[in-house]
Amino acid sequence: MSQTDKLTRKDVKELAKHDAFRERTIETIEYVSEHKTDLYKYIGLGVVVIALIAGFFWYRSYQHSVRQQALQELLHIYNATVTGGGQAPPFAAKAYNTDGEKTQAIRSEFSKFAEANKGTDEAAMAAYYLGVNWAESGNGAEAEKWLKQAAEEGNENYRNLSKITLAQFYSTQGKNDDALKLIQQVIDSPSAFVSKEHATIEKARVLVKTNPAEARKLLEPLRTSRAAVSQAALQLLSDIK
Repeated sequence: MSQTDKLTRKDVKELAKHDAFRERTIETIEYVSEHKTDLYKYIGLGVVVIALIAGFFWYRSYQHSVRQQALQELLHIYNATVTGGGQAPPFAAKAYNTDGEKTQAIRSEFSKFAEANKGTDEAAMAAYYLGVNWAESGNGAEAEKWLKQAAEEGNENYRNLSKITLAQFYSTQGKNDDALKLIQQVIDSPSAFVSKEHATIEKARVLVKTNPAEARKLLEPLRTSRAAVSQAALQLLSDIK
């Protein structure tokens, strides 16, 4: 070997490195060759799992859109026009001859949907509207039943909205302790639908008759809050004797 062909220490290290890479490569090829049936099986299994996951999310999205559409139809019933036997206006998505027919439709269709889709956001909203409908007619047992269901289902937004409505209903029945307990839960965990300030005003509203000093204490810091909150707080403060 000539002087120019002599290997330096650096050259030797490079050769050793490449030899090691070559050996690893050969080992990998041999392993794949010997276990290709297993590898194909695992690869195939991976593809199946990915397909199942994709299918699950597609189906869940599809089911969500179906429930949204069904809920929209229910809201047409809830907001239906009562014609009194006359002609329904052209803008009415739904119309009934009497209030009784409309109420019967609301209670029948909303309850079926809420039970069939229990545990979903849409079912929580259906239960909420059903609870409000029963509360407006003065049926405390049914109102409490459906508002409680709404307060326990769906996401935090719907739960909080239902808790506040149920608390308001309890307050009208003189169940102030129950009302305050629910409102405090919302104050501790506010959401986009019900802010901490909104819940605080509702708490003060319950306390106005029984503990006006405490109600005032809650409202005073809200006087300089954002416009909607400030206005509600000032209005309630003006009612405190």
